[in-house]
Order: sequence, then C-alpha cells, then structure tokens
Amino acid sequence: MNRKLHFILVLISFLFILVFTSFEIAHSDSSDSNEDGFVTLTGNIICLYPESGSKKVEPVISSTPCDKEKKHLHFFFETTRRDEKLYAIEGSPEAIKKLQNIQKRKNIQLSGKVSGNQRAWILTVD
Repeated sequence: MNRKLHFILVLISFLFILVFTSFEIAHSDSSDSNEDGFVTLTGNIICLYPESGSKKVEPVISSTPCDKEKKHLHFFFETTRRDEKLYAIEGSPEAIKKLQNIQKRKNIQLSGKVSGNQRAWILTVD
C-alpha cells in the first residue's frame, strides 16, 4: 500500500473515532479488568473498508472472517455500555491476523489494554 493511501486511512480512522466516541472519561462498568490492566469488553468488530476511487470508507460488521479481504482497519463497538464506546483496535501483525480470523463478529468478548482520552479510545489486543 502506498504511503499516501496509508496516511489517508489512518487519518480517516482517527476522524471516525473522534466523531463517534463518547466524551466520558470514566472506565467502563461493563468491562472486567485484571491486575495486568487488561479489560474484557463485549460488542461488535467493525471492519472499515476504503471505497475504491473515493475518499470514503464503508463500515461493515462482517459475518465471516476478514483475513482474505483487502487491507482495512478494525474497530470495536462496545454495546453493553449505556453510552456505547467505540475503540480503534491496534496490535501486532499476529494479533490483528488472529482478530481477522474470528468467525463471530457480533456480541463477542474481546480482551486488551484500553488507552485514550475523552475524544478517542484505543484497544490494544495481544
């Protein structure tokens, strides 16, 4: 992927997060945190596909693994909270490959470390 397209995808992903995240700083009551700082969230995996020849993206909750699809970004929409938080998902290439191979995409539990602030949240998966 060329650098310009990669930069545009990253920029769009952060804009997407800024628009759709809640402004609450408090940590999720619905998540389970352990001593390592890992939390378990319940929600949906969203794939964000760039539309060819356009500066638009298409959010999709796939019903199948997305590892064979074109390069795209992933988000996690936590559905058990009253204010429904959206997290950008990051991780090692191996962790993202594992995420892409998940069969079920709706109402699943996903674990990782949460970081961010009132404008954007990131879930780092292992």
